[in-house]
Amino acid sequence: MTIVHHKRTFLLSTLAVTAALALSFFTMAPPAAPQQGNAAGGISVGLDRLVFGPGDTINFSIGLDAAGQTLSGELFLRVYPAASPAAADPFAPGPIAEKRLAEGVNVAGTAATTGAATLSELGLGAGGYPARVVLVSGGREVLAGDVWLAVVDPAAAPIDLVLLWTVGGPPQRDAQGYFTSSSLIDRCRNQPRSPDSILQHEALAREFPSIRTTYAVEPLLLDELLDITDGFTLTGTEGGRQFDAASPEAVQADACIESLRQLPTFDNVELVGTPYAFADLTLLARQGWSDGTGQYRLGHDVLAETLLLAEVPDGAYIPGLNLTTDSLSYVAATGGEYAVLAGYIRGSVQARNPGAMSHRLRDLSGERLTGFFADDGASSALLGSNPDPDAFFAGLANAHAAGTPLVIAAAANPAPAIAADLRRQVYVELSRQGWVHSITLAEANAKYRPDSEPATLLRYVDTATGYITRTYYDRLDEVHGLYEDFRAAVDAEEPQMVGITKMMFTAENSYWLSARLEPEAANSGLAVLNEIERVVVEELSGLEVKVKTPLVQTAAASTATVTITNNNAYDFTVELLLAADEDVSFPDGDRRELRIASGVTTVEVPYSGGGWSKIEARLLSRGNTLVADDAGIRHLTARFWLVSLLLAGLAGAAAGYYFLVVKRG
Repeated sequence: MTIVHHKRTFLLSTLAVTAALALSFFTMAPPAAPQQGNAAGGISVGLDRLVFGPGDTINFSIGLDAAGQTLSGELFLRVYPAASPAAADPFAPGPIAEKRLAEGVNVAGTAATTGAATLSELGLGAGGYPARVVLVSGGREVLAGDVWLAVVDPAAAPIDLVLLWTVGGPPQRDAQGYFTSSSLIDRCRNQPRSPDSILQHEALAREFPSIRTTYAVEPLLLDELLDITDGFTLTGTEGGRQFDAASPEAVQADACIESLRQLPTFDNVELVGTPYAFADLTLLARQGWSDGTGQYRLGHDVLAETLLLAEVPDGAYIPGLNLTTDSLSYVAATGGEYAVLAGYIRGSVQARNPGAMSHRLRDLSGERLTGFFADDGASSALLGSNPDPDAFFAGLANAHAAGTPLVIAAAANPAPAIAADLRRQVYVELSRQGWVHSITLAEANAKYRPDSEPATLLRYVDTATGYITRTYYDRLDEVHGLYEDFRAAVDAEEPQMVGITKMMFTAENSYWLSARLEPEAANSGLAVLNEIERVVVEELSGLEVKVKTPLVQTAAASTATVTITNNNAYDFTVELLLAADEDVSFPDGDRRELRIASGVTTVEVPYSGGGWSKIEARLLSRGNTLVADDAGIRHLTARFWLVSLLLAGLAGAAAGYYFLVVKRG
């Protein structure tokens, strides 16, 4: 992919940003390790089913790990009050039920056992309960493991469930367009299929026609797949490997695209529009850039062209499910009618009925969008970084027990983190349960469309937090200025401009701002910004301007010739700015907008003024100078000629006197 640059140098700032990023990674605390119950080891707890009803027996499969020790004691099941899977500490209130599952348990290293309990002896009604299995020795807990119990009353009114799934991933190409990883290729392999296989979506749609799913497919990922099908280069420690369009990898990528093209043909699948790259829209809105709108428009184009859609989807996916007053118009202005927001945003909606299933939101400029709110507990349980189907169904059971008519589980980030086989297990269970009906987001919009007056969203962009975010953003802001200068001068449909825009939007991907990145990944994001800068400077260097004035100007009014050379293969729209000393004026004005075609363009500039001065010509874009030149004005007046003749006469007389008198004498 080729892209563009400007006549400004940012080498020192780039080095400083890179160094700051590297330093920040070394000073950043490492991510917390998964909890193991306690320091001595832990207990893993499995259930024979995901949902339980009245009269059911819960069968537990229990694995114990004493971390090399020899332990003995009794196994107890402790059940705690119903809670959300998103609760900070669902075990804080203390248990409401307890049962001994086994006694005389001996563990030398690792061991496995089973246990059982009925709902009636635990006294559990409908709801989602956190539970803990503990090994007690000498009155002290020595091992522990947690699990969620979903209990439902099948006689209660069913609930509707929206599953919003994202298909995306971190950018796979470097600044030169070469693939740096085989992970996207691996996700397209048919045999063996990877846990996060892209092929799983079509397979599940076919296997479970009663389970409806809404998909947000990242257009950047589609572009990367298309590049693979054309043949590609995979970089590595030994240089790079070349794959042509007939290679198995390219053929598999083509099959991958075809698999995604099948999704809109299923009645149980809905596609929603997305930004080109899953950008952090709140970060873009903070600067008031127009990139949010551009991201969605380009995303719609790539999605429709690649997946052969007849029309752009009405629904929209907001990365992070994070909407602010500043970014609402990005979605609404590009045709998005409805979207899912994170549940915690509900508190920022000024509405008469804050508990409504949806709200017609508006910003201060009048843009409107129907917002639905995700169940944060169910969303994080299934579509978060640590998927837990037991917790997911516990969240659904809580909603069912409370009589909530609609539950939305939406991925805030590219999914699936959940493995395909585990996701299939969830779909199997959903297909068996009559108390939960899956619907698409479009169906939810039709069924739960707000009938109240629009509510104002009072939620603004917070200052970007985190040292890495601020450091990367500073560089992003710097290069974005170059990009805007170029974009203002070049037609948006020019292939060169489209390529640069895609690179810019890729650099805005929220992946580069993630605190979980390795230093190499962050440096790859900086490399994309550096490449944008390099190409923009190179492209703009193809513009030249020259000013020519008369060698000798005898009248007060004259004409300068401004010659503009465009060495690029496409047109520029620029502003020509003329400047000179105060005693020089331009009858036709000192500013004019020009369309500069490829080749040479000549502009005649009338001016008037006396004395010796100069004319300067600048080509501007967004008020910034792209290129400039100047030429002198040499106005020779009648007084100048009279004085010149007088001086010439005096000089001649002096010369004659010298030769006739002085030299002869």
